[in-house]
Formats: sequence, C-alpha cells, structure tokens
Amino acid sequence: MRSRLFTQQVVIAALFAAIAGVAYYDSSGLRGDGDFNRTLQMCKRASKVEVFEGLPHQMFEPELLAQEQQRSDVFQNHDFDFYEPAFSLPGDEFDGFISKVVSRRTYRAWQGFKACGGFHPDFLLRFHSADGIIDIQICLGCGEALLFGRDGYSYVEISEFARERWKTLQEKSRTKRPLPRRSSDDEVSE
Repeated sequence: MRSRLFTQQVVIAALFAAIAGVAYYDSSGLRGDGDFNRTLQMCKRASKVEVFEGLPHQMFEPELLAQEQQRSDVFQNHDFDFYEPAFSLPGDEFDGFISKVVSRRTYRAWQGFKACGGFHPDFLLRFHSADGIIDIQICLGCGEALLFGRDGYSYVEISEFARERWKTLQEKSRTKRPLPRRSSDDEVSE
C-alpha cells in the first residue's frame, strides 16, 4: 500500500513537471531567462559570500518540513526556506567550495525533470557584489542549481564530481536540518 502511494506521488510529480517543462531555453541550451555566464562572472567579483542550509524535502519529509518552517530562524528565498544564520567552513574548504560553484565547468545544460520528488535546495549561496546580490540554490538530490541574478534566472545541472563533493560537505556542515526520520512504516517489504 505504501509503495503504491509513493508511485502515485511520483506520477503526479512527473505530470506537473511535464506541464511546467514548457519553458524558455536560451541559445546556449541552458533553461531560464538569465544570462548564465554573466551571473557567474558577477559571483567571481563578490566581496562577501554566505552559505545557508536548506530545510527538509517537501515531498519526502512534509511533516518535518512543516515543523521546521515554524522556527523563528527560517527565512524564504525564491519560494524555498533556509535556516539563518549562514554557516561557516574552514577557509580551505570554503574556498574550494566557492571556486567550484563559480566555475563554468561545474555546470551543464539542464537535461529535463527527474523522478526525485522535485527540486529542493540543500544550500543557498548568496554572493554580494557591487553588481548586486546573486543567489544560487543547489539541489543535491537531483543535481541541479538555480541561479538568480540581476538579469533573471538560470536552471542548470551540476557535475557529478561537484555533487558528490558537496554531499560530503553537507554531511559535515549540517547544523540545523534534522536527519530524516525513519520508522517501520517507511520500510517497503519485498
């Protein structure tokens, strides 16, 4: 019964994804209406970078998400919630993380919707520069990123190498986001 409900949820999510998939693709093959390369260049000129942790997943942890959204240290950014304050990393890890985030080679054109429960950012990176604020939301579950710049947004995929390194970083930097709850009901019998 539980696996049937999960299958129905995935099918419904896929239908919504297909409907939403009628979107703008610019000439570079990247999805969105923003200038992706210009946005990355603005990030490279940032004088300050903040990294925020995302809340639990909206499809797989809805009760936990609802509970966490009630906290006073949660804010919304482009329709997703994040914990305040920004977290810190040791200098070398932070520099390595940021250098990958602003590298064009980290990204590729969006390849389409995935059966992962929907985009859900695990991180928000906020770049402050003289050009304005750039927000990059990174979803490790589906390996995608949303970049919000002065010119609009870009929806791209991240490389597998960056995704795996950032998953390790997420495990080490988890400060507020609770671990997913497991119960005997979550187990699917075979």
